[in-house]
Amino acid sequence: MLELLKNQDSSNPIFYINYAHARINQVFEKSQHSIENLDKVKFENINQDGLNLVYESLLLDAILEDAFDKRDMQKITDYLYNLANSVHRFYNDHQVIGSDTESENLKALSMAALSIRVGLSLLGITAKEKM
Repeated sequence: MLELLKNQDSSNPIFYINYAHARINQVFEKSQHSIENLDKVKFENINQDGLNLVYESLLLDAILEDAFDKRDMQKITDYLYNLANSVHRFYNDHQVIGSDTESENLKALSMAALSIRVGLSLLGITAKEKM
């Protein structure tokens, strides 16, 4: 397992999760929006994949409660890995910048970034802004 954590590719779960966070930050750097400007955006026109990403991002609280109740921290890393996978899939499958639903897509990604940041922080890991 230690050898796996030395890898700088998707075989390393921490690298994979951090890459999702850094990818979201890069999308925001390329867009004309900031996270603060998206607080009033509603998900009226977002597609099902975007809604799924929002719902998955909102599961962090329940995952944390379950992990602490059962004393199973692996649940947190599993959740973060699956959320990162959803971020990568959403990014690859849908145009974010320049789309008709750019604001909604960015808000969904910002919610995922927040869950990743908080989850990693609870594990003692600082989420990377760039990679």
